[in-house]
Amino acid sequence: MGSWIEGSIERQDDERCLVQIGGTSADAVAFWLGVLDADFEIVDSPELATAVARIADRYARAIAPDE
Repeated sequence: MGSWIEGSIERQDDERCLVQIGGTSADAVAFWLGVLDADFEIVDSPELATAVARIADRYARAIAPDE
């Protein structure tokens, strides 16, 4: 599954940082965000938000299948 291309990390406060990253695709970045096992908020990328929602929906169906 894709990889990070480049990015930066900027400390916001004691509990948060702003991460700006690029990747081979929004799907690849969404995958790697999930692997990090950390809470995150998508600030400015509709494509990434769509990719994360697609993964979240698939995981939700895995634990609560339609009846």
